[in-house]
Amino acid sequence: MELKRNDRFYNIARKIAGDLARVYHNIKYSGEENIPKEGPVLFVPKHRFYRDIVLEAILLHKACNRFGNWMMASYLPSIFEYCGAFKVARGKEAMKVKDRKKRLRIVEEGKKINEDAFKYVEFLYKKGEAVIVHPEGTRNKKKMGKISNKIFEFTRNFEKYSGIKIPVVPIGIEYKSQGIPRSKVYLRVGKPLDVNTPKLEEIVEKEIKNLSNL
Repeated sequence: MELKRNDRFYNIARKIAGDLARVYHNIKYSGEENIPKEGPVLFVPKHRFYRDIVLEAILLHKACNRFGNWMMASYLPSIFEYCGAFKVARGKEAMKVKDRKKRLRIVEEGKKINEDAFKYVEFLYKKGEAVIVHPEGTRNKKKMGKISNKIFEFTRNFEKYSGIKIPVVPIGIEYKSQGIPRSKVYLRVGKPLDVNTPKLEEIVEKEIKNLSNL
């Protein structure tokens, strides 16, 4: 298996998009010391807007010059894979299809996409990469959505059989205004959590909510 991300392309995209984000927003960071400088890690940020991903890339670069790998919806353009994205299928997309045969075909294709996605996460963990998953599974602008436990279950199992520790780091994002130029946006990084922490999903949800000032 090979890394989907092209580091040169990633850096160019991060620089261009990052410069635009800095012009439009007054970006404030806190908790950067909680970002592991090396080794595998699972970041679980709040997801409000598409631009969150640019801000997360800026944060990783600023804190410790790390690259990121983002889980993204399978319908998004494949060119994003050069910037560190890898695709995952969401069941609700198939449910929108009225034709039964087509819907079943999409479900089966989705299973294969997700199987490949988690094999890729395993590959990334073994390479000591940073994996970024928005655990709500979709954008929620003004509230905290219910988080999925799939990535946590997978990471727990991976840590158990591989012996490789994977810290879980929550990130909160708060926009003072999405539409007003030079408005402040806050990225707050929480302390790393052990993936085997009892009731981890509840703790992560509460942490992200608090860090996002929701």
